[in-house]
Amino acid sequence: MHHTPRAGRNRTAALASCLVVTVACGSPSPVPAPDARPDGAADSGIAMMDSGADAAVMDTGVAPSEDAALDSGTSSDSSVRCLAPEAPCGATCRNLAADPMNCGSCGTTCGAGQVCSNGSCQLSCDSPFVACNGTCVDPRTDSRNCGTCGTTCGAGRLCSSGRCEAMCGVGLTACMFEGAMSCADTATDPRSCGRCGNVCALGQSCVSGNCMNPCSVGEARCSGVCVNTNTDPMNCGSCGNGCALGQTCAMGRCTGTATCGMGTTLCSGLCVDTLADSANCGRCGNACGASEVCVEGACARTCTAPSMTCMGACIDVRSDRANCGSCGNACPAGQTCTAGACVCPAGTTSCGGACVDTSSSNAHCGSCGRACSGGAMCVAGACVMTCAAPTTMCSGSCVNTSTSSAHCGGCGMACRSSEVCASGRCRPAPNTVALGADHACAIRPSGVVACWGYNAWGQLGDGATANRNLAVNVTGITNATEIAGGMGSTYALRADGTVSAWGLNTSRQLGDGTVTTRTTPVTVVGATNVVQITSGSLFACALRANGTVLCWGANGSGQLGAGSTSTTGGPSEVVGLTDAVEIASGHAHTCARRATGNVVCWGWNNVGQIGDATTTVRTAPVMVPMISDSVGLALGFAHTCVLRASGEVTCWGQNTYGQLGDGTTRARNTQAPVLGLTDAVEIVSTMDYFSSYTSLPYADRVCARRRSGTVVCWGYNGNGQVGDSTTTNRLTPTAVVGLSDVTELAPAGRRHTCARRVDGTVACWGYGVSGQLGNGMSVPRTAPVTVTGVP
Repeated sequence: MHHTPRAGRNRTAALASCLVVTVACGSPSPVPAPDARPDGAADSGIAMMDSGADAAVMDTGVAPSEDAALDSGTSSDSSVRCLAPEAPCGATCRNLAADPMNCGSCGTTCGAGQVCSNGSCQLSCDSPFVACNGTCVDPRTDSRNCGTCGTTCGAGRLCSSGRCEAMCGVGLTACMFEGAMSCADTATDPRSCGRCGNVCALGQSCVSGNCMNPCSVGEARCSGVCVNTNTDPMNCGSCGNGCALGQTCAMGRCTGTATCGMGTTLCSGLCVDTLADSANCGRCGNACGASEVCVEGACARTCTAPSMTCMGACIDVRSDRANCGSCGNACPAGQTCTAGACVCPAGTTSCGGACVDTSSSNAHCGSCGRACSGGAMCVAGACVMTCAAPTTMCSGSCVNTSTSSAHCGGCGMACRSSEVCASGRCRPAPNTVALGADHACAIRPSGVVACWGYNAWGQLGDGATANRNLAVNVTGITNATEIAGGMGSTYALRADGTVSAWGLNTSRQLGDGTVTTRTTPVTVVGATNVVQITSGSLFACALRANGTVLCWGANGSGQLGAGSTSTTGGPSEVVGLTDAVEIASGHAHTCARRATGNVVCWGWNNVGQIGDATTTVRTAPVMVPMISDSVGLALGFAHTCVLRASGEVTCWGQNTYGQLGDGTTRARNTQAPVLGLTDAVEIVSTMDYFSSYTSLPYADRVCARRRSGTVVCWGYNGNGQVGDSTTTNRLTPTAVVGLSDVTELAPAGRRHTCARRVDGTVACWGYGVSGQLGNGMSVPRTAPVTVTGVP
């Protein structure tokens, strides 16, 4: 934005004074044109002085060529004389190269948001922004104009330092602009000033992460402050161009006689140090002889190299400690002068002028300025410290091995990128998106849980039983860290290690000791110090920090792992399991990944889903043979899959629709590898819950997140839940269309699938008649759609 220039009354007075001096001295120096008044008329006092000055100059005999230098423009008013690049516009001198009111020619006015540059109206963009298609953009970070206007970065690439890169460079932040991700310098970008999405008001600029109003016309921002470069002696004509002492700034030029600073004297128009200047030694004009130099204001003889005169004496500055390298440069105590440089004795280093042993100095340990802190001592150039409990020294730093992903349980024991460290064990990252039979839930960044879809039993937790095709918040939960979904119920792990549940409760699956269905959350009795939760059809389990597992709800197939098939009123502990690091549940069976990498399973086993080569129901955990490298689990209605450390996946159990991914539909009670999958980092399985709930029992599918962020699925696809834009069942992994930035897959579900993207949004696909896709509609989708209002 531009503003009307201020009246130049102070400068007018200065110019009038300068004109008087010109007349008195008969000088031919050009006279600057006066500023315009706000009403556009020339100052009458200046016009009179200008006219008188011209007459005086002619009377004193100024040569025609000198007089012509005063007039750089043309005008019908011959009395107006202007200094280039200004030209007369009416009775006033205007800079046609930069004046937005007279740009290129008198009366040509630039539009709002434009400036006059080289006599042409152009869009005003503060550096480093440039104009592209009528918009100011930063070519260093704009993914649509990267480096130059019109250069667009491809999908998954960002603009960093004017080049399309896979990620942002140092000092830049990935921010979403008009549907596209770009790198932004939050210190200068008005679209993300200080943080992503903080847009400065129209006309404001972003300076050091703060939105600021623009400078007025004729002003520039110098060191964050708007100054008038026409009059500011510290920034005369441009930022940082300071006038000499005694000079003033007029029309962007330093004028007047310079005053020499302290220690110098004005001699023949130059400021010199008469104490050392051989041409003005002691006083102006006192020149020393050819073989003399000026020392302390007196001419002295010249010393023979490499000696030089210091305080009237010839000194060898190569070795003199008081004059090392130059006169007066004294070496600090303990240092010697060698080859004109102050050096410390062998084994020591100069730090702040003192010679120190950096192998033992606590203030300079290993190098100058590297101080040991927190009670650490410098030993052999390294700060060695004793770490306070509960931290341990790992790689030179005190870390908590109970929570450090780089040193989980011990130094150097790093967790995988898809895991977190809890109680000294690497565990899967919490599920922040989960699916039930026909509903879905997600945790917002605030810890609030939002749910959508089928709600006949209150599984959405909003106190009602009406279906929702848009997300609604669960009542009373603000600190959720993980969620899980069952056939008609939902579970949330809170930050304090307790568990809340709501929805269907006919089999005591809410764990509150009753069979009362709940439309708002209740607390699971006895579930404390919990680090992970999972849910089957009509039961749920919780993993505690000490490696034990609690389960509650239906137990007709021994899925609670308590050694029997009886149902208890509340959670009971799985027998013989004390080192679990992950749990997962199917319709009526459960598996746990142990700290050793082995897998144990228990519960329903009609088609071999337990993996022990039998079809015998197991009421307590049994070991799955030939697995010692497991890093992830996924259980369906009647099948089981394990993610191996290599990125491969093996599955067993029911295979009616190809959910084992081995290219067949044959059930297996032993392991079979999933074909063509070697880079999986996360797996989930979804399930069609029960034959009384659907006409297609075992209509399951499995999905895997690959290292690239893409997703593949296989198995039943009658409602488009594989996400490949078809309804064809898939016997081997098939890519989900349109997903390339997934960070988490949602477990469970019946006929729909969901995933969270890197920007926190959630995409769902498959059956959507009950609103379970969360996009405000109640229709199926064979390809992903974005959930509205999440996060």
